Amino acid sequence: MGTTLTVGWLEGHELSLANLGDSRAYLVTDGWADQLTVDGDLGTELLARGAPPEQIMRMGIVARALRGCVGGCTLNEGRAEVLPESCVPSISRWPVVPGDVIVLCTDGLIEEGYFLEPEAMAELVRSNPTLSAEAMARRLVDAAEAIQRLPTPTEPEGFGDNITCIVIKIRE
Repeated sequence: MGTTLTVGWLEGHELSLANLGDSRAYLVTDGWADQLTVDGDLGTELLARGAPPEQIMRMGIVARALRGCVGGCTLNEGRAEVLPESCVPSISRWPVVPGDVIVLCTDGLIEEGYFLEPEAMAELVRSNPTLSAEAMARRLVDAAEAIQRLPTPTEPEGFGDNITCIVIKIRE
């Protein structure tokens, strides 16, 4: 078992990101929103290798199995051994300008078809420009939690995921 990680740091007007797994970074501007990180899961890897999207969809939840993560390991003669190749983060750098909003989050906040859709997150950010970064993070978490399914007799476990969210507003 492993965990995911997205780290961001600002230096001047450049955002540097390190990413492992399916925690994400998004850039929201007045005109668009874009995921800046690439998920480290099986489905994303297969798509990058040319697998048709229909094949990935048929895989269901297996496509979300992590390929890159912090602490990925295997058993070797009964002992857990870390898989170094699964622990190498993707590094990227992005220019940012005043007015941009960065959202760092786990997949419990934004996951197409499960929790908030990326465009719904972006619309919440754009429609609340006066909220502080902390208040915006709380608003996003509340919106995602409202979508998660509570346990029912037919689905006793419910459906949800942990949520971590950090919002960074770029100012002058």
